[in-house]
Formats: sequence, structure tokens, C-alpha cells
Amino acid sequence: MTVLESTLEPGELNEWKKLEGIEDENLAKDYAKIFGKRFELDEKQGFSELEKAMKKVNRVVV
Repeated sequence: MTVLESTLEPGELNEWKKLEGIEDENLAKDYAKIFGKRFELDEKQGFSELEKAMKKVNRVVV
């Protein structure tokens, strides 16, 4: 959410979260919505970031 806070106008994030029914107490259940909003302008970058994160996890787990 920090990235969205830094890229959206003040109040815009809270307005979007309210519209989407996203609650701060349970962000994980709305991960797909948050991911979509964060990378709505560059979907390829979004998948690239997701791949990087998954590689880090795989190194730790394996």
C-alpha cells in the first residue's frame, strides 16, 4: 500500500479502498485488487515484480 500512497493524490487511496470494500485489517484478501491498482498502467512491470518476489521466496524455502 505504501507505493500506492506515494503515487495517488491525498485522499484518493482511501476513496478507492472504500469503493472497493478494502479494509486495512485484512489487506491480504484483496491482494488481487491492490495488485491491479498498483500496476494498472504497466501490467508487464507488475508481473515482473511478482516474479522477482517469487524468486526470493523460492531461494528461502528451497
